[in-house]
Amino acid sequence: MAVRKKRRLSAEPVRALPTPGQQRLAGLMASPAPLLNRLAFLRLERALQTGDSGAASLLARGLDSARSSSIRRSIRAALVKINRASSIDSLWVEEGRSRSGTLLEVLLELKQPASAPPEARAFSLLRLGRLEQLADATPDLVLPLIQACEDADPQIASAARQVIGQLQKEDALDILCTHWARTRAQFLEKTILTAGYLAHDPIDVRVLTALKLNQPDRIDTSAAEIVAPLIAASRDPDEQIAVQADYLLRRALSGAALTEFCLSWSRTRDANLEAILTGCNLLPRQPQPLRLLCALKLGRLDIAQKCPPGQIEGLLSACQDADEVIRSNARKALRNLQSPESRAALCQSFIATGNTEAGQAAQDAGYLPSASEQRALFLFLTAQWQAYETLDFDQRILRALYETADANLRQRLRHTVQNAGRIDFLSILTGSSDRERAARMDSAEAGLVIQMLTRSQNWDRIWQLAQELPLARSIEILQILSANGWSPAQPDEQRLYLQLKDLAGQPLIPSPLELAVQLPAAVPLATLKIHGRVNDMAFAPDQPLMALATGSRKVVLWNFQTAQVSQVLAGFAHSVGQVAYLSNGQLACAERTNGTSQCDILTFDGQNYHRIGSHAASVTALLPLADGNLLTTGRDQKLVLWDIAAGCQRASVDVAEWPRCAAISADGRFAALVSDRFQLIDLATLTPLTGLAPVYTRGARISPGMARCTAFAPEGRELLAGQMNGQVVRYSEIDSTQHRPKSSLTVHTGAVTGICFLPRYRQVITTGAEGEIHFIEWPSGKEQARILAPLPNLTSLEISPKGEFMATGSSDNAFTLWDLRTQALPSILELPLAGYQPEQLAAIESLVQVKSLPEPVRNTLRILEALLQHRYRFDIQISEINRIQPGEFDILVDESEAKSGYNG
Repeated sequence: MAVRKKRRLSAEPVRALPTPGQQRLAGLMASPAPLLNRLAFLRLERALQTGDSGAASLLARGLDSARSSSIRRSIRAALVKINRASSIDSLWVEEGRSRSGTLLEVLLELKQPASAPPEARAFSLLRLGRLEQLADATPDLVLPLIQACEDADPQIASAARQVIGQLQKEDALDILCTHWARTRAQFLEKTILTAGYLAHDPIDVRVLTALKLNQPDRIDTSAAEIVAPLIAASRDPDEQIAVQADYLLRRALSGAALTEFCLSWSRTRDANLEAILTGCNLLPRQPQPLRLLCALKLGRLDIAQKCPPGQIEGLLSACQDADEVIRSNARKALRNLQSPESRAALCQSFIATGNTEAGQAAQDAGYLPSASEQRALFLFLTAQWQAYETLDFDQRILRALYETADANLRQRLRHTVQNAGRIDFLSILTGSSDRERAARMDSAEAGLVIQMLTRSQNWDRIWQLAQELPLARSIEILQILSANGWSPAQPDEQRLYLQLKDLAGQPLIPSPLELAVQLPAAVPLATLKIHGRVNDMAFAPDQPLMALATGSRKVVLWNFQTAQVSQVLAGFAHSVGQVAYLSNGQLACAERTNGTSQCDILTFDGQNYHRIGSHAASVTALLPLADGNLLTTGRDQKLVLWDIAAGCQRASVDVAEWPRCAAISADGRFAALVSDRFQLIDLATLTPLTGLAPVYTRGARISPGMARCTAFAPEGRELLAGQMNGQVVRYSEIDSTQHRPKSSLTVHTGAVTGICFLPRYRQVITTGAEGEIHFIEWPSGKEQARILAPLPNLTSLEISPKGEFMATGSSDNAFTLWDLRTQALPSILELPLAGYQPEQLAAIESLVQVKSLPEPVRNTLRILEALLQHRYRFDIQISEINRIQPGEFDILVDESEAKSGYNG
């Protein structure tokens, strides 16, 4: 039904209230003193002439209250001259309050009705007999007219009743009908019946007036909005209204109204609505869930059994309905579904959600999914073992499904296996072999398998799992086997079992979190002493070799796995200050000197030497490039790009001052030349980057200092510089033209001698001449550990290509080899043993020999070592894995000079 706009009423004239001073003047007019009477009147008259409606009200009261008859005559003479609407309104308001005959005479003489307020206007029109104006009354006059129908003055009441029986405006009729609906006043009801008033708005009043007028055809019984008013009307105390409303609800609803009625019943489950629904078989067409619910209540199984796949969840919900009739009919319908697609949907609902109602109904009715893999899953989850084993006799289908299932389905399958209590079903969880699934088995699966194998005393299989599951589960299994007095039959298995059984009784730390606390960030494995200062070190990219640049004019190639000198490169004219491996595996070497002599740069490919050029003084940086070429800097203030394949210089530029160190960004775009400040070089053109904003200090105070080592972050956006004063300075946004802040990353008490990034563990490692090694989380800058090196006076730092090993050089003609894999051990401990790789065995074998580790840590590692050595006992590739030979070694350079073949 369309909503009609109400007419906006015009603004009422403003009527002023009497002021306190005016009220005192009104009191003086009743005074026995004639002079005061006159004075008070004159002042009020003056105010009246200015249009003061408050003065008009007080003078109107004085018509009856003034003591002097002459004053009363004067008041009357003043009032009959009023021509301002606001003052006339005040007179009518006063007359309505006082019903003064004297004042009424004045008003009848004026013949002007009130304009406001509505009560005064309605009253004035009634008094003046202008009923024709009230017949077209605006809505604001309706309630005053209704009140006037019961006025003490029979003339007013009669006129008012006559007017309300002749209203013309639709919105005025709505107000009258609404007032009747709320009050049920008899005279209003008589008026409505006599005049045939039918409300338009609001809808509930329209329903009541239509029913009262016995005009039910005036109600749109297809509109949803009509339902709530009809339901309320069916319970009306007026029998006529209630009977007709009930009839419409039972016989006349259609379309949206019928749907709304059924929705009202479904929401409230009202007994009266239910009686109408079932008594008249009311069934909506839409929406489908509501139609299904009503059909179940009405016992229309023919409709429910044709339920489409999309409504299966609605039927399942109905099985839990509070109404016994609905529950019973829903269960009957589920067991008699006519559509194959709906039957499959019911099975799928059980598979997806585990709804027991769905599973039981499908099982009772013999429904099965159409796809073979879903059919096997359904049969298994509903414990239909014979049918399942016929379809999936080797459990291949369920093993494949278990591999890709989500966590919820996996849990249900585990519970089904556990409840079945059949060991042969364990392969669904573990795969065709224990090792096949153990590497991916979670803790809950492992616990269930152990529990079921223990219950069935399948000791051989549980012993195999001890070699495949995570260490904590392996220790649990060893304790179970020991408590049951079992041991393997095979001699080699028996030896392993007894060894593990003994270790399992020792203090252990199988918890990865606790192990992380106990393990140091790195452990020293080997100490090497060499004749001559070690100036620089480099790990070979694909062999267990280290190149050692010495002050004795030699380069030593040391095999750290066999602890032997592999080769000595001799014949250099000066001390060898820099070594680095190129991307093609060649070793680059560069000389240094205290003077200004020529210092050569050469490469060694394992057999032959190639001199590619020189600087006029010491080479200060030897930087391999990604394309296989080489960049060098020297004290001769030159930056040179070398073509390794051609064995010659490609480009050379002069720099402002000679750099103490240099680094290449990870993306290969820049070179940073560092001394007491840094300069960025564009590698594409070998030109300095100009126009960069100044560097500013952020955070802690940073002292100026000369750099000794530098490194770019793996992301290439930040640069670290280690200074002689012990500070490691962090330069951020190094290629930005707007923001280039620097801050202090860490501080050593001695000169910083090395900076290396360790992306594998998201760390940066720094060393200081005082002997401390700092491990710092990157990029947060949070310090994780500090370790004191066994050899003091550290001079250099190097990390192996894969981040497994670390080397620190010392000015005491020695260096230390470290194992960094202690940081990986806690995460390795969380892995199933079946997922361990040979290189992890190598790490464990090295760390077991470190006597400085706590005994519970070493015991834990010994268990892992025994298990993995047993697994890889026939694997010949184990010996080829890189590892450090622990111990202390003297490198005797002079005895190996004949191997070099280089004569400078």
